[in-house]
Amino acid sequence: MRLKNYSPTENKVSAVAERIVGELGYTIWDIRFEKEGASMYLRVYIDKEDGIDIDDCVKVSHPLDKELDVVFKDIPWDFFEVCSPGSERELTRRSHFESYIGSEIAVKTIRPIDNVREFEGILEEIDDDSLKIAGDNAISIRFADIASVKTIDNKPYEGEEL
Repeated sequence: MRLKNYSPTENKVSAVAERIVGELGYTIWDIRFEKEGASMYLRVYIDKEDGIDIDDCVKVSHPLDKELDVVFKDIPWDFFEVCSPGSERELTRRSHFESYIGSEIAVKTIRPIDNVREFEGILEEIDDDSLKIAGDNAISIRFADIASVKTIDNKPYEGEEL
């Protein structure tokens, strides 16, 4: 896994989505323009402090879909979705990791490290190449060796001692 940056398409969508999503009282967690099978999906993941439900997704979906249809006739997606990042959200971007330092995470690796492929612990720090999990079984794992990282409790660090 590499820390992901937005693609050119995701950057274009972000510029429009940030305004609309912000006006409606939400924040953008992620934007993904990705191929699944033969179809292209544009997914905008929204968030707010007390969580997202289907009504929130609908509230954002309609005005955002209309605006994107007008502004981006050149972006060929088959399906557009507004989604919640979920209670156990995937961390893929530097900003995600930074906001969850001090929080409990679950890491799955591509290959075993000392015969183990799944690690849980407190995200202690990140740098350009790796993350460090604190605790009794503290470990530093290179992003290149990571298949996925998810939060366990969905609570960003709020200043407690590690």
